[in-house]
Amino acid sequence: MKNPKSKRNTGGKMKISRDKINDKSKILRRRIRTLEKEISKCEDQIKIMRIKLQRGIQDLSS
Repeated sequence: MKNPKSKRNTGGKMKISRDKINDKSKILRRRIRTLEKEISKCEDQIKIMRIKLQRGIQDLSS
């Protein structure tokens, strides 16, 4: 006779409780928010560097 414990939790994913799903979504939302902030900072830095580069090119050409 086979061991019935070996058949337990096979053939599909275990159900995840709503609390865990909500916690994961909160964590992901926080990560997205921080990444969006970092992206906006980088975009600002890119704008500043472009302005500096244009000024440098103008200085060299004159």
